[in-house]
Amino acid sequence: MTPKAWEEQVSLITDEMNSFVGPMVTGLSRESDKRIELVGTGTFCEVANLKTIITCEHVARKRPLNFAIHPYEKIHRLNGPWLVKDQPLDLAIEIGGIDDGVFPQNFVNETMIASKDHEIHVGEIMYFYGYSGQNTVFAFDVLESKATGYCLQLNNDMQKDPYSAELLFKRCQLQFSNGTQDQAKKEIRYDDPRGLSGSLVWDTQYVSSINRKQNWSPKQSKVIGVLKRFVPDEDILLFTPIEKVHEEFFDQIQV
Repeated sequence: MTPKAWEEQVSLITDEMNSFVGPMVTGLSRESDKRIELVGTGTFCEVANLKTIITCEHVARKRPLNFAIHPYEKIHRLNGPWLVKDQPLDLAIEIGGIDDGVFPQNFVNETMIASKDHEIHVGEIMYFYGYSGQNTVFAFDVLESKATGYCLQLNNDMQKDPYSAELLFKRCQLQFSNGTQDQAKKEIRYDDPRGLSGSLVWDTQYVSSINRKQNWSPKQSKVIGVLKRFVPDEDILLFTPIEKVHEEFFDQIQV
């Protein structure tokens, strides 16, 4: 595949993943007497029969948090207790549960979450979707935020760390997918990921499918971690790998 053809394919994958993952994701905000503030990203999921939202601990510590359901017309409050794990895991999940009448139809179920021993194909395309501060505006008592989805690759040169994996986030190389509308290109910025903490990282399994000579679909993607920190000096994003999410987080949830 030529570099140009690969670029076109990654653009297509980004657009398809945006449509697939977007409805499962919400911006998390908090409000004061004077303003509403975006604090991070959360994803609707069902784990151990618990319908809830997962994010980072450093996001959840700013609770009480608000969330919205696609198409984001109504704001809801997360009032329940949380299971939190601070650094180096940096994970949080609301364990009070979300009522069926509020919980969306689109969410991450357990079949979408990679197993502890999930293997990632060399050169595979990773993906995440969330809400960044640079695309959020508070005006006229309303918080408006536009989400962005990214296709990236792992940093295979990183030093081994059981609590962190790295995504390459070369800001100078980022570009819009072909499916991005012209108006959105004028309004959206994508070079500052602050606010995307809590986004789930997906292994699209596109390269793996092509090597097996199979057709690819976003439904083949698996969650492999939770995005937690941006290292601007190195242009990398850190995320907690799924092995640790299972071992020290999901396995402790009891409903």
